[in-house]
Amino acid sequence: MINIQKYLNIDGNVKKELGLHDDIIIETVDRLREPHRFYHNEEHHVSRLFDFISTSFGGLDSYTEGILKVIALFHDAIYLPGCKNNEIESADLFKQSVKDVPLADEIYLSIAETDYLTYPEATKKGYAELFRYYDLYDLTHGDPIVWRENTVRLFREFQKVPFSSYRFHTKEFLYQLAGLYPKTAAACDFQIKFVDSWRPKIGIYAGSFNPFHSGHMDILEQAEGLFDKVIIGIGKNSQKSNVNRYEPSDSLPFHEVFTYYDMLSTMMRQANKDMDVVLVRGLRNGHDLQYEERLLRYVQDDFPEVKVVYLCCKPHLSHVSSSGVRDIMFYDRVKGREYLPSKYHYYKTKFYNTMMPKDKMHVER
Repeated sequence: MINIQKYLNIDGNVKKELGLHDDIIIETVDRLREPHRFYHNEEHHVSRLFDFISTSFGGLDSYTEGILKVIALFHDAIYLPGCKNNEIESADLFKQSVKDVPLADEIYLSIAETDYLTYPEATKKGYAELFRYYDLYDLTHGDPIVWRENTVRLFREFQKVPFSSYRFHTKEFLYQLAGLYPKTAAACDFQIKFVDSWRPKIGIYAGSFNPFHSGHMDILEQAEGLFDKVIIGIGKNSQKSNVNRYEPSDSLPFHEVFTYYDMLSTMMRQANKDMDVVLVRGLRNGHDLQYEERLLRYVQDDFPEVKVVYLCCKPHLSHVSSSGVRDIMFYDRVKGREYLPSKYHYYKTKFYNTMMPKDKMHVER
């Protein structure tokens, strides 16, 4: 994790004029570290912007450099993949965090207009236009290794949508971006060709997940270290009650989740038509392993080509089961919820709870 001091060292005159306190900067950096971010985050995006600005390609004075760093810090402070008003929400957050002074108004506009397809030219020249130079620097001066890495990071951010949808809308976005900013054409062309030919490694974590508990999250996080994306497949288990289900949407707001009603082998065969997929299964103990060995034989009888990876949960979670959590929740719902993941709890905050996109995917840089 990057030292917070890097962000606190913004020009003192800029901070004083805006009334921008260190606790606000720290809070904003915490937002940039939210776990659903893979591209629009602190380490990969904002820290790099700070480095670009600090190298002073244009020979910036300390005051101008400070203003550009404030824009960089806040321009993705509020971010949900696919949401069309991230920039406005981020600008609003900035405005609430500083004094009402003319400089704040100019920075507000610069942040709001980082939606470059909506605002192909800055309304006001100056800081907004200068910031675009640095924000698009990877696309105008980068190399194929960086472009490929960025494409994969964005794919992980948009993991809630099917790969076919991600591919279509990403290409649509890149065509528009190249048309508006010709200097990005080489990068956009490379990324379009890469997305067209790329077959990402996909894991399908299948189970009944009623509810999806902390043990399941542990397995999911391990699987995410092995695959480009992990899809959650909820099967309707004939031996488990499907009444009073606890749906995993609250625990997994940023993941692709689907329900299947066929046999596990049928589901995997159908998924394998469009992607190279691997079945992910979690193990708590030897009894689970014995069960999985029998299940795999049945799956292989129907789909011999199936690929499977088994992952063991951490020892302190080996006792956690969906049936046990349901039993606890029957008597004490608050106590039972302690076994449910809270990794993405922040998406229900006042800045996120009305923003979750329900329509067409909206890609942005």
